[in-house]
Amino acid sequence: MEMIEAVFTGSLLFSCQVAMGAWGLGYDGASQKKARTLSSQSTKRKTMKGELTAIVKKDGDWWLGWIEEIPGANAQERTKDELLLSLREAVIDILELRAEEAYKHADKDFETIPLAL
Repeated sequence: MEMIEAVFTGSLLFSCQVAMGAWGLGYDGASQKKARTLSSQSTKRKTMKGELTAIVKKDGDWWLGWIEEIPGANAQERTKDELLLSLREAVIDILELRAEEAYKHADKDFETIPLAL
């Protein structure tokens, strides 16, 4: 399994993992078991650091990506760097929209409490 990590400074950190075998490049049962073990370990580690997982792959001339932990956070770009930037922006947009919706539903007389993961 080839592991690629990209870390962004700022409010969000991404641990980008590329499992080359999962897209037909030498993928076998042993690799699958190792990938699950690494993913499980990495999920525990990421949660403690506040990181998200970007699942990325090259498809022809395009890079495609999804954020594992946030439904609807996905993007398509010509380069991997552009893709990672678009994914970061998608996450920020989705979280801002969900925050607006939460405040709207809470109406008034509420409090906000930061949660550490």
